[in-house]
Amino acid sequence: IEAAAYLKDLMDNEILSSSSTGANVESTRKSFQSGDVAFIIESEAKASLWDEAGIDYGHIVSLSHKQEGTFFASDQLVMFNACSDKQMCYNFMDYLTQGEQMVKFHERSPYEPVGQDETVAEPSEFTTIYTEHKDILHSLPIVPNSVGAYQVLYKNLQAMLTGQKTPEQAMTDAAEEANRALAQ
Repeated sequence: IEAAAYLKDLMDNEILSSSSTGANVESTRKSFQSGDVAFIIESEAKASLWDEAGIDYGHIVSLSHKQEGTFFASDQLVMFNACSDKQMCYNFMDYLTQGEQMVKFHERSPYEPVGQDETVAEPSEFTTIYTEHKDILHSLPIVPNSVGAYQVLYKNLQAMLTGQKTPEQAMTDAAEEANRALAQ
């Protein structure tokens, strides 16, 4: 509730533009590139966009209040119980995550290495996020029906930011709706 109230205060005090509730990825990037907004939440893989636009940017790993922490996206390979050949599936997953394949993958997808045997020609400016701040990085767990839970969170945050709900109402409603979605 405290974080939601903080967002609402940012909007009420016109620090967060009222148009931000209708922003999409492209409009947000354009606003950042044109200097209309000073802060953007974006993937490190998109840093080349800011370099190409001549933007002198930096990054913040986490705001801190009571403790630091931040979500980072992570793709996960999952083996289903119904898999007919678990050993072959495991061998394929192991092959995909070996250094040689990961080097090829990261040539097309410029993220930090995920394997200890992956070599990196030159560390990026974001390497310190993974080396010096690894204790505050949290990936979202794989949870059945979690997409529905996130959707109701976003829906209720949107209702709060457009003045239809208080932060308390929005988070209470989101928790109740998310619990129903997770229970399905």
